[in-house]
Amino acid sequence: MNLQLNSPLISLFLIVVLATGIFLPTLRQGFVSWDDDVHLTNNVQVRELSLTSIKNIFHSQVNKTYIPLTVLSFAIEYKFFGYRPWIYHLNNLLLHLSVVVLVYVLALRLGLPTKAANFAALIFALHPMHVESVAWVTQRKDVLYSFFYLLSLWFYTGYIRTRNGSSFFVAVLFAFLSVLSKPMALSLPLIYCLVDWFLNRPWGKRIVLEKVLAALIVWPIAWLTYAMNMRQIDVEGASALLTWVWSLAFYISKFLFPVNLLILYQLPHPVTITNPAFLWAVIVALILIFMCVRWRRHRLMIFAAAYFFASIFFLLRFDDSQDLTFVADRFMYLPSIGFCLLFASVVERVLEKTRQNRFAIILKGFIVFMIAGMAVTTHERVVAWGNEPLLWKQTEKYSLSAVVYNRLGNYYLDQQDYLEAIEYYRKAIALNPRYHKPYSNRGIAYLRMGNAQEAISDFTRSIELFPEQAATAYNNRGYAYSLLG
Repeated sequence: MNLQLNSPLISLFLIVVLATGIFLPTLRQGFVSWDDDVHLTNNVQVRELSLTSIKNIFHSQVNKTYIPLTVLSFAIEYKFFGYRPWIYHLNNLLLHLSVVVLVYVLALRLGLPTKAANFAALIFALHPMHVESVAWVTQRKDVLYSFFYLLSLWFYTGYIRTRNGSSFFVAVLFAFLSVLSKPMALSLPLIYCLVDWFLNRPWGKRIVLEKVLAALIVWPIAWLTYAMNMRQIDVEGASALLTWVWSLAFYISKFLFPVNLLILYQLPHPVTITNPAFLWAVIVALILIFMCVRWRRHRLMIFAAAYFFASIFFLLRFDDSQDLTFVADRFMYLPSIGFCLLFASVVERVLEKTRQNRFAIILKGFIVFMIAGMAVTTHERVVAWGNEPLLWKQTEKYSLSAVVYNRLGNYYLDQQDYLEAIEYYRKAIALNPRYHKPYSNRGIAYLRMGNAQEAISDFTRSIELFPEQAATAYNNRGYAYSLLG
């Protein structure tokens, strides 16, 4: 009898153990040159832990993003462990496992059966799209903000059930911590409204005041990042709409079919409805709309779609003129939870209704096959994050980009393989002659090889292309001139 009562918790424990085993290789991995330097290894703010340094952390941004709590977590780790990669990876993994548990308890709070809650946690724990958020140290902000985000929802659902005012203020406190970890938490006041609707909470003035209070706490902090990244959209209306629909469909498609996952994606061109990629995106969007209308009385269906849209629509883009990360796997880390809950609930109901049916055996076999496939794909993706050239070469295979070649060049530059680095910089320049970074980086490679004249030529070209950020190129060119006397 006791074993039966505890079986859901045993299942959850096994899910956590399985996820730990799949992500365990991250503990043997190092840092990557893709932003780990900016956020951590070259970030002087993490190298001191004092009242003054903490004040500076909360008064500054990293890559035009206000994430002080994430930077503070790095500073605490550096204080006790220095730049030992395993501790940073370990804490990312522990946060991911905590989020998995919170997905389970949130599912129960929303009324899902224990089997469905366990299955939702399993899908979330093993989904290949989540590897980027766990295996990449820089994405500490994903797992950290999600941890506080779900804690906020847990206390908020508890507040709805108990009417205990202290639970609401604890929920808002965690919302505050979440947005200090990553600005994507600005969706929380909207999700509060969605939870009110899902749990049939009576409408009233109190609900409005609660959301206003939460918004006043969360949105000004998120604005610090948004204001730094605002820009004018420079595409026509039809192209902008198609681009927006494509980015929406991208996340849905990758969640359902997590194959060919890359560190960097490119918008397909040309941006027209005759391009199969955009035609497919429109079809996906129409299917989603049809499902929401057809099953509008299925509250979890509407909840999942609304949760996804409310938590990701801030990242749906109308153009890709300036953003390298136009779309990214990591952006789906938290917004995928609604789909996890919906899929788990549907499968649980179907299995319950067809318990004695031959179809149940087929469905169980499909589920086992799906979970095994997810586990294998996730493990392969984890291993790839420990091999930076493999990571970029996988991206090169499916997404030819000057940025990819430049990053491969940077890797070989760090390995002091200057000829290989120069070759990749050459490929980057051939793809995009207006991209300034490979010129500057190739100049460094030439400089280290003692070829000052070629280095000067590259530094000069980099300065011409992007004079606003040419301080390093000027400095390196000056050093090259000094070598020539």
